[in-house]
Amino acid sequence: MGYSLLNSYDTVGCAAQCDKIVGCQAINVAFERAPQVDPGTNCTNPPSTTLIKCVFWGGPVTPQNAVNNGQWRGNDFHVVIAGSNGYTKNDPTLGQVVPGYTLVGNLGNATVNAPTYDADGVYSYMGYKAYNDGAAFSIERCAAACSAQSAYNIAHPPQDGSTPTTCQYFATYYLMKNGNVQSQVCSMYSESWGTQYAVNTGYFYGSDVYTIRSSVIYSNTTTPNNGVAPSS
Repeated sequence: MGYSLLNSYDTVGCAAQCDKIVGCQAINVAFERAPQVDPGTNCTNPPSTTLIKCVFWGGPVTPQNAVNNGQWRGNDFHVVIAGSNGYTKNDPTLGQVVPGYTLVGNLGNATVNAPTYDADGVYSYMGYKAYNDGAAFSIERCAAACSAQSAYNIAHPPQDGSTPTTCQYFATYYLMKNGNVQSQVCSMYSESWGTQYAVNTGYFYGSDVYTIRSSVIYSNTTTPNNGVAPSS
């Protein structure tokens, strides 16, 4: 999402800049050895200067995606990175307010694993949407997907005459593969579940490790319908 140059190694100041950018979720502050002028045919190894960069990201920064260790400019000048630190916001909602939905909880590195059926035998899981377009973390598009699913179900009621299932709740998070963002997932439910069901922290698939980041859950305040866990 771009960067700015700092006069000193100021992580607080960098974070304050990130707060003013819509969708900024993480920062990376680092020293960079850079050329004072662009290397060219008659100046292949110009004098160097040190830049202090404050880099803005729309998703989490991790040791696994910190792969930029510099590069060569031409054959003789080596750009070098040092003192690099990354910070991801504790609140992935970024202050987003979505009409008709309210924040239930900020779950961090876990997401909801709701009971398959509630106490009344209702199957509450309604599927998911996954977005891997590289866009910044968005609560709004999960809310839109939830509302759209409700509208579709109402417009196409069950043939047995039963009441259409509507989306009352969604959980959204970054699905990480080996420390890198795979997609933003929006899981939808017909009932609202509490934070005590946030027990899904990821899984292994072969040699790959899938984890959860920036997890939050929202409930539909327009037509709330709280799930009741089955008795054990």
